[in-house]
Amino acid sequence: FTMTVAAYGRHMATWVNGVPQVNWTDNRPNNVNPRQGFRGLKGAFSLQGHDPTTNIDFRALDIQELDARQP
Repeated sequence: FTMTVAAYGRHMATWVNGVPQVNWTDNRPNNVNPRQGFRGLKGAFSLQGHDPTTNIDFRALDIQELDARQP
């Protein structure tokens, strides 16, 4: 399958094979700890599989920074 992820500020949207899956805005208060609130600073991102019994592989990653005018 192909997954597309777009993040802009507090908003995140995902598609799987072109079908919308998530359209979410993080309205939590600001906090330097992302487990306790919104952390809107620039930085690294991670790809993760939460189930310790499942193997997951990522292939052909295409990462692009969007123009700031495009939400």
